[in-house]
Amino acid sequence: MTTTARPLRCSYCGAPPPEGRGPNDVAFFEDRGPDSAYAADTCGTCRYAKAAHAPEVRSRPHLGGRVCDSFTPAGAADADLYYCGCHGWD
Repeated sequence: MTTTARPLRCSYCGAPPPEGRGPNDVAFFEDRGPDSAYAADTCGTCRYAKAAHAPEVRSRPHLGGRVCDSFTPAGAADADLYYCGCHGWD
């Protein structure tokens, strides 16, 4: 089976990683591919987690109806995420 590298972008500014850097060479890498936790546990409609769709959670006032009625997995995102340092390293 041949695998192809997925695009990477900074989760804050959207910058690509420096030339030659991949998932093993960047800070705070987050896999958002087809078999990732993101693909399975994030709703494709409202972007809330699967757990937020439970009736006892959806009824909480602070959510203000922002969680949709039915969880639908988001599937793979178009790129994986990392942090480039654009907001500092403190």
